[in-house]
Amino acid sequence: MLLNGIAPILSPVLGGQLLKVTDWSGIFVVLSAISIFIFILVWVGVKESLPKESRKSGGLSGIIIGFKKLLQDRRSTRYALFIALLWVSCIGIKTTTSFSLAIQTKQDAAGSAAGLLEVGAFVFGGAASPLVGLGGKMNAMPMGIILLGMNFIAFYINRRMK
Repeated sequence: MLLNGIAPILSPVLGGQLLKVTDWSGIFVVLSAISIFIFILVWVGVKESLPKESRKSGGLSGIIIGFKKLLQDRRSTRYALFIALLWVSCIGIKTTTSFSLAIQTKQDAAGSAAGLLEVGAFVFGGAASPLVGLGGKMNAMPMGIILLGMNFIAFYINRRMK
């Protein structure tokens, strides 16, 4: 969770600094190198935690059968669809709002400004986290409504600043 909070803060700042020494394609080279490094670390350092006797075999056909069972359960399908749409809307609105706000206010330091705006998002995430599970263990609707409301507030603030 900490990584999910810190990455949006540091990414625009580090990306802005990287753009001082390379062009846009250099960012993809650096991200590829980091991805390969992390892959190797995980491959070497993270061992399988599930005991061999508990593992299931089945390959691709087992995966397809599992997905078929999940899709036949209406409740889990509705829940997954709701969470997916909420996630996409939250990320889309949050990232475009913070970056466009940063570009409008501080063009020469847009990466730093976007990072500063993400600090606010990190703080809000910490403040909103106790609301998870409000309304019951299997009910994400209250949290979804709160997040959707916060998205509308962010959108309204962004529109007012133009």
